[in-house]
Amino acid sequence: MITPAQRQQILALAERNESVRAISRATGLHRETIGRVLRARANTPPAIGTPPAIGTPPATPPGTPPGTEESLEAEVRSLMSDLRAESRACSASGDAGNAAKFARIGATLAPLLARLERARGQEDGVFIPASELAAKRAQLVAHLRTLASGPFLCTKCGREERVAWVDDADDRDLRGGRKS
Repeated sequence: MITPAQRQQILALAERNESVRAISRATGLHRETIGRVLRARANTPPAIGTPPAIGTPPATPPGTPPGTEESLEAEVRSLMSDLRAESRACSASGDAGNAAKFARIGATLAPLLARLERARGQEDGVFIPASELAAKRAQLVAHLRTLASGPFLCTKCGREERVAWVDDADDRDLRGGRKS
């Protein structure tokens, strides 16, 4: 049986990348005992709520909802970069399975990033609701029908008639819709 102090010493030496043989010499314990301590540490699940250690931590504190699409876009870009780095590291160490897994996860984020970029590009445009556009079109059609319903006049006579229509409309508006 080992003491908690010995266990801490084993884990501290393992953190410094000491070999099992070197830890055995330093602590005076058998290599099988040291192996059991190290395997128990490796099998210990991470604490609940602890994020997986992939790359660098996010710039925003955990639990903070993204305020804008720009911050969400930055987070997705950062996550994709971390996944690419992990994939390269796994590939370099010969772990093709995990390299493919990280690359596949990164590939699933690409459509989300494209959607966020398109949404950001649309903020610069001018948008007219379809109902407003339809109402304006109906108003224009009614105005053109009114113009077409009258006789075709020369430029001078047509102008005088249009001015009379406007004056007549102004009089109706001033009298509450009643014509004199």
